[in-house]
Amino acid sequence: MKRPVLGILVNINSVLDSYQLTIWKGVRDAAREAGVRLVSFSGGVLDSPYGFESQNNIIYELVGPENVDAVISLTASICNYTGENGIERICTRAGERPLVHLGAMARMGSSILTDNTLGIQEAIDHLVLVHGRRRIVHIRGTEENTEANERMEAYRTALERHGIPFDPSLVIPGDFRRDRGREAIATLLDIRKVEFDAILSANDAMALGALDALNARGINVPRQVSLVGFDDLEESGHSSPPLTTLRQPLFHQGRRAVEIALALARGDTAPGREILPSQLVVRQSCGCRESAVMRGGLDTPLTLVQAQAELEEHLVSTGKLSETKARSIATQLMNLRDLETDAFLDQLDAWFRDTLPSDISPENWCHCLLILRRSLAPQEQARQEVRYHQALIAACTCNDRKQSATRRTLNNQTHEQRTTGQRLLSTLDLQELVRLVNSEFRS
Repeated sequence: MKRPVLGILVNINSVLDSYQLTIWKGVRDAAREAGVRLVSFSGGVLDSPYGFESQNNIIYELVGPENVDAVISLTASICNYTGENGIERICTRAGERPLVHLGAMARMGSSILTDNTLGIQEAIDHLVLVHGRRRIVHIRGTEENTEANERMEAYRTALERHGIPFDPSLVIPGDFRRDRGREAIATLLDIRKVEFDAILSANDAMALGALDALNARGINVPRQVSLVGFDDLEESGHSSPPLTTLRQPLFHQGRRAVEIALALARGDTAPGREILPSQLVVRQSCGCRESAVMRGGLDTPLTLVQAQAELEEHLVSTGKLSETKARSIATQLMNLRDLETDAFLDQLDAWFRDTLPSDISPENWCHCLLILRRSLAPQEQARQEVRYHQALIAACTCNDRKQSATRRTLNNQTHEQRTTGQRLLSTLDLQELVRLVNSEFRS
């Protein structure tokens, strides 16, 4: 029996950023579990104004009923500069094949969206009520992008709810790229010369760019300016200071896209639109202490059932694990709690190295350990205090090792690529060139 083929349209210029990569991982995992083949069509942003990016779009011409049974499109990214016109072009390419859009509504197929309105309102409420900010800048996305417009309108509405007049001078155009965040700071300070005490960015990339520029100018975040992003990219938790942001369930979006696409391919009914919630993730850039630090002070005991449920909920909330995988890891953790100290630490170290995906952060690991500790009886908590301190240190140490190994691998790959490039450029003999290509680019 022929295995179904699922095609996914991605923007090759951003395919390795956390936004697209997290979605793609969700699609990949769900496709594997469903036993379907996955083909990635890595093109570019339609009508991109940057260099030759739009020339990559020729690959979208290969999408058709002869090679895919259903299509998933990262439409919000691909149609960043085209709006409705670009969405129509994607629908035309898919023909009659089932089509699932991520981040945009379309006349054809299903759409998976994020609740931008409630998320932005929550972020503004936090900035105003918790930190007393009133001069809040918004770095927006392109006017052709539906999500950018929704976030812009939610920003305006949220200000009105707090009696803050809308000020057009505090709205900076952007296009979701990091350098636009840096340019926004230059525009605010050097051209418009406006005062502001907070920034709400339409995505994390521009927020991180703004953070770069503020740090370079000696402007303290968060003491002088609070900063909030949108997406919760992997690097957002590693910035200095760590970025407060609105988390999109990107991994879950990818999984749901596969489920809906396969349902449509079978002829089943599927929702024309599905809206997933966003979640405010509080870190230091807004002026708060990180939630992980605050959770470390919790000592309310948990029953075994409550601890298992909290572990599953937390692991799913990272946006990197399916419910099935989160349940499996939570069960493994619960089974560790009664081991003797040495066995507990040995098993825990193996779990950190081999079980958790590399993009689950130390903050997530430590939170799991704190939940596990609270599942012990009060007298047991006191007796086991030392081993849980050791476990927290082990989690952070293991992460340091992983990060060092990743850096070494990247450095080695960069060196090998540079060496290979130099050898290819200096080779004039055709046979030697063929030999080099065969040896250096083998699979």
